Amino acid sequence: MDAEPVVEEKEERWSAREVARFLSLSVREIEQLRRIGTLSATKRWPFGWRYSSASVMGYFESFVVEAPPLSTQEPLSAEESARANLMATFELIKEAEVLALTRQGQEEDYDDYEDAHPIVKIVNVILSNAIDMEASDIYFEALRESMRVRFRVKGELREVLPIPKLIQGRVTRRVMVMADIDLARLFVPQVGTIRVKHSRRDWNLRVTTIPSLYGHTVNVRLLNGSLPQSGLEALGMLPELLVPLEDALEQKGGLFVFVGPSASGTTTTVATCLHSLNKVERSIYTIEQPVEYELPGITQIQLNPFCGHTLDKALKTVLRARPDILFLGSIHDTESARAAVEATEAGITVLTTMRCTNIPTVFTFLERYGIPPQTQARLVQVVVNQCLARSQDSETQQAFFESCPLRNFDEMHDLVAMRAPRWKLEEGIKRYRFGPALEEQLVNPRLRADS
Repeated sequence: MDAEPVVEEKEERWSAREVARFLSLSVREIEQLRRIGTLSATKRWPFGWRYSSASVMGYFESFVVEAPPLSTQEPLSAEESARANLMATFELIKEAEVLALTRQGQEEDYDDYEDAHPIVKIVNVILSNAIDMEASDIYFEALRESMRVRFRVKGELREVLPIPKLIQGRVTRRVMVMADIDLARLFVPQVGTIRVKHSRRDWNLRVTTIPSLYGHTVNVRLLNGSLPQSGLEALGMLPELLVPLEDALEQKGGLFVFVGPSASGTTTTVATCLHSLNKVERSIYTIEQPVEYELPGITQIQLNPFCGHTLDKALKTVLRARPDILFLGSIHDTESARAAVEATEAGITVLTTMRCTNIPTVFTFLERYGIPPQTQARLVQVVVNQCLARSQDSETQQAFFESCPLRNFDEMHDLVAMRAPRWKLEEGIKRYRFGPALEEQLVNPRLRADS
């Protein structure tokens, strides 16, 4: 008996219009899928085959990124390993784009995203690799045609990943959900906190969302949760500055101001001071927005102006509790400056931060916020200035500190009370400053690196 001839299965290509009709999409959306990868959907017989959306989408070949050849002799560094993981994220991005097109026009509940969802995987990879690369900040920047993801590593910005415009909103909203940010108030800037555990260490991520022209720009500040427990010596503070600061903190009352440029680590320094002051016989409160470091044994209050929990109401409640030490997140306007003065006048040791580049500017800002020079001279005890700098022979950043203790220095009090000019204030502060001479490190622009 002759064998039956083998009939080869014939495959016909799907046209973009056929795929669009099958998936209930438009031809324009199919063209977007074509740009994502290669459209290679084919018709397969025998007759009676029931096609599903997943089976058809399986014919769209994913975009493959060839990793650069790596030497097998030397082990991968943390940064090289992180870059390799980020390259693998392109696969997740293509998968997320396809999923976004199939669900276009449908309402999504971002709280119900499963761990296997591509958007969840993309955000997790970005956060974990930023920690591995020792980045201090992550920037999700909304542009006209895409979203750019950049890391700030050792004070320098590096672009690590482009995010297509199609999934830009899903990525930013996933970060907002993790930070417990109100999605009903996306028209105003908001702040939140994400707490994660990575490499056996606790990390606090401060998230700031800013509405911009082409969508939301999100900044994520990475804070090592175990750093305040290491002490002021680990931050780089020398004994000639550390000892007078600790002695002044041990005495009751007074306003302690920690200043420095943005991202110089003033909040970390204050948290370290609070950790060293945290004893059973002391009552310590903090008022922050948001709470960046979790400090065991300290009552931390997070403000929420949208719910009516403002600085004024929180301060009135805290003053009734009669704390010994109070940390006010920052002085940035008239309300916060008056709150710091009111708490200090009540005999509380108040620690706070300000965003400025040198010590004389502190007195200028306080006067601008309505605090007269006589009150400044009476209440301000110590002003600590710090910045981050990178030496020429090393890529690691070091913190440089300088201090202006106003206790027992009548001449400095007179300078502030007489509204001395800026150059005279600088001369007086330089005369009474503790620590090494930092002019060479701070004036040389090659050694300056803001993180």
